[in-house]
Amino acid sequence: MKKLRFFLLIPFIYFFYTRLTDVRNKKLVDSVDIESEEDVLLQKNLYRDSNGKIREFINY
Repeated sequence: MKKLRFFLLIPFIYFFYTRLTDVRNKKLVDSVDIESEEDVLLQKNLYRDSNGKIREFINY
């Protein structure tokens, strides 16, 4: 009977842990305003090319 309780306890603990970390991650993401590097570059009229260099958009 102890073995059965032990094996039933493992999935419960795993489920509880995954739900807890998921809730914490959602709260963390919701509380932080994340701006990507691309957004910052676009605000400055810049972009990163395929070589990784930052370049300015050419307006014709």
